[in-house]
Amino acid sequence: MSATRVHRPAVAGQFYPAHPGELRRTLDELLSRVDAPTYPDLMGVLSPHAGYPFSGAVAAVAHRTLVQSRPEPEGVLVLGPSHFVPFRGLAFPEADRYATPLGILDLPVETLEELLRASFLVMRSEVPHLREHSVEVQIPFLQHLYGDNLPPVLPAVVGTLMHEDLDDLARVLADLLGGWAVVVSSDLYHGYSVEEAKRVDEKTLHAIGHADAHAFLDALLAGDVMACGGIPVALFKRMLEIRGRHEFAVLAHTSSAEVTGVYEGYVVGYAAGAWVEGEDET
Repeated sequence: MSATRVHRPAVAGQFYPAHPGELRRTLDELLSRVDAPTYPDLMGVLSPHAGYPFSGAVAAVAHRTLVQSRPEPEGVLVLGPSHFVPFRGLAFPEADRYATPLGILDLPVETLEELLRASFLVMRSEVPHLREHSVEVQIPFLQHLYGDNLPPVLPAVVGTLMHEDLDDLARVLADLLGGWAVVVSSDLYHGYSVEEAKRVDEKTLHAIGHADAHAFLDALLAGDVMACGGIPVALFKRMLEIRGRHEFAVLAHTSSAEVTGVYEGYVVGYAAGAWVEGEDET
């Protein structure tokens, strides 16, 4: 019998506190400022993934909304982009357990293996996860808010997807919807203009809410919209389209300039959003 493999945190002490007590206090402080809505038909949330001092307050809105709306999901799928490793498809950790300063998660290996058998686009590899922060920074929010009721969590790094990949992978993952909730990890604008950040983010958030998945992917590839987690966004949108009607609501929106008060230099946009199941047209 092989030894249990544990994925160790890559950005604890950088993007968020590495000490459990300090991390809990930081999360409590961020969540104490949140006035989040509750959606009985919530399917998933959009959450940013910068360091907690920058985007943590917006991420807190997304996660509070998720846990209030879905207190007992069958599981939570976290979809984040790959910042460092180019690959095609989606990668779950090769490890069977996933560690953060708040504890170690046992990954739902049976569900993971079912997805692995269902598509050649699904793989198990530590390589995309080794330095990746986009998924990791979401996990402590889930651990802290769900506490002892934490459902199974599947952390997934999403690589490059072509249009046909989007359809194939979404069909496989759409089977989780209904029982499982989804966290899509993405920041928005990256650049050097606060004014441009506002314009581009408004256009991107409108496209997330109104464009179909393939049109959104085309706009992303053409540079008409900007989101570093745009491919995970497109993937989740396609999953929802396969399931049926859905709607998107923006819960919070800001930028690194507004958070820090520094309006010169590099700017990143952050938003929280909620995807809810729409009513069928009659």
